[in-house]
Amino acid sequence: MDFQKWTVAAGSSGFPVGECPSFFLLPGGPSPSTGATHVHKASYGGKDWMQVGRYDEGAPGTSGNWTGLLPAVKIDAGDFYASKDFYDPVRDRRINWGWAKVPPASTQTLPRVITWDEELQQLLYTPA
Repeated sequence: MDFQKWTVAAGSSGFPVGECPSFFLLPGGPSPSTGATHVHKASYGGKDWMQVGRYDEGAPGTSGNWTGLLPAVKIDAGDFYASKDFYDPVRDRRINWGWAKVPPASTQTLPRVITWDEELQQLLYTPA
């Protein structure tokens, strides 16, 4: 809580394994048709993936329970890795930046706003 003392969480309670994880509320609020409440993002297999699902809080001191409701999908079809999202409280939006592997090095991508489309039942990534 103070960014000085850290505690290792015991067990992942269903969260997929990967690097550069992130976890946030489903943009726009819970999905009435799927019951989804949150998004889990992880980097693995040389790509970045997001999965829409439901998170139920556990008792204090536990990690709760994650259930992926839709398959994990790649954030980008290209060589996109190690992304990080941030919440913009001024415009009430979630923004994602990542690394594009462009030989012989890499570059940071343009920021994209993450939204949930209830009709399409998928996350959308549009330029900020």
